[in-house]
Amino acid sequence: MEPINLNDLLASTGARLVSGPRSVRFTSVSTDTRTVSDGALFVALQGPRFDGNAFAGEALTRGARGVLTTPGRAPEDPPKDRVCLEHADPGRAFLDLAGWYRRRFTIPFVGIGGAAGKTTTKEMAGQVLSRFLPTVYSEKSFNNSVGVPATLLRVDGSTRVAVVEIGTNARGEVAQLAKVVAPTVGLVTCIAEEHLEGLGSLEGVAEEEGDLPAALPEDGVAILNADDRFFAALRSRTRCRVVTFGLESDADYRATDVVFHVAGCSFRVQGKPATVPLLGTHNVYNAVSVVALASVLGFGLEESLGALAELRPPQRRMERKRFGDVEVIDDCYNANPASVRAAVRALEGLRVGRRRVLVLGKMHELGEGSKELHRDVGRAVGQSRVDLFIAVGAESEALLRGAVEGGLSPARMLALPTAEEAVSAVPDLVKPGDLVLVKGSRAEGLERIVDALAARYQPREAGE
Repeated sequence: MEPINLNDLLASTGARLVSGPRSVRFTSVSTDTRTVSDGALFVALQGPRFDGNAFAGEALTRGARGVLTTPGRAPEDPPKDRVCLEHADPGRAFLDLAGWYRRRFTIPFVGIGGAAGKTTTKEMAGQVLSRFLPTVYSEKSFNNSVGVPATLLRVDGSTRVAVVEIGTNARGEVAQLAKVVAPTVGLVTCIAEEHLEGLGSLEGVAEEEGDLPAALPEDGVAILNADDRFFAALRSRTRCRVVTFGLESDADYRATDVVFHVAGCSFRVQGKPATVPLLGTHNVYNAVSVVALASVLGFGLEESLGALAELRPPQRRMERKRFGDVEVIDDCYNANPASVRAAVRALEGLRVGRRRVLVLGKMHELGEGSKELHRDVGRAVGQSRVDLFIAVGAESEALLRGAVEGGLSPARMLALPTAEEAVSAVPDLVKPGDLVLVKGSRAEGLERIVDALAARYQPREAGE
């Protein structure tokens, strides 16, 4: 981060100086005392389960140069060389500060949105672009009102492109975050069922995600999925140039000759061969969208395809792990109907003589249609003919009902009511030589099943 002086912070956020010298400059901004360093501004965020105001004093002892709290919550007797600021909504001030800071830079800012694949696409884009020029990109899934400003404030004078993931779970969030990011390039992965509790319907998802291309300037570029059923609707939302990607339509960047294998997947773009160490058709879409992005930013096809071959797969997103004679595909980070279907298709394409085991947990935030959506996903599982289907959690019965309707024998399925029961039972149900896919919404905590499989089947070093 480039230093921010106090006067600019006050002017950009509307915060009020309670105490301390006006000569202070901040060299970082933190919302977590564990990451506070000398010269930091600590922003005291509040939520249903936490109150950052309670940690403002600790932030000062850890080296923070200043704290931003709600009115009346500044630490008592702070050091005289530190500043205490207040704002009615520190979270809003954090966003406003990041938006002001972003506008100090004229480099390309890429916003990545969509109902599924955002984080993987962001990781792909960040890794590919980093091979060519200094790139800042969102950490983990930093795509909300905390993660987005944190990403923007990592940009400095050496940065040549920034890639920012933009998420949502309620109407208006994409527009709010896009206003802060002010992207010059916007990439939308796809439209699918996500956060239906807040967005209501597929049309609501399309309306929300369409706020990203709508935020682009006339001289910007929108990168859109030409195969998506809402492509025309998204295209109509922007006034700038549109570049397309896909597998089926006559897109500007189209992946053909797709083949899946033990190393991931291979395909061609405009006749040029590519290999990506990731599984699933959905990741082919993600990869070809990054090829389109790299081209928009001025990099050649062969350069970007070569960089894709060197990707490091994101953690817990179709991440392949081997524990002795058992191979596990860890896809525990998140789940919605589209991503589950994509993962199931990937598992189906990797039979290669092994027993395929699918462990699937509840998909969260699907609203009133949750049971039917789980049942629909269950049908896709049944049609895939997995060898063993283990449904975990509150919607397990709906998943199994759908699987039976899809053609899967009840003898090849099992319901486990809780993740705790699955952690105990799944290692006994898995056999050496099995290929196991574990997937569910992050709140289900299914990564504990992966850890249990590792504990059971991972070879131990001598003496352990």
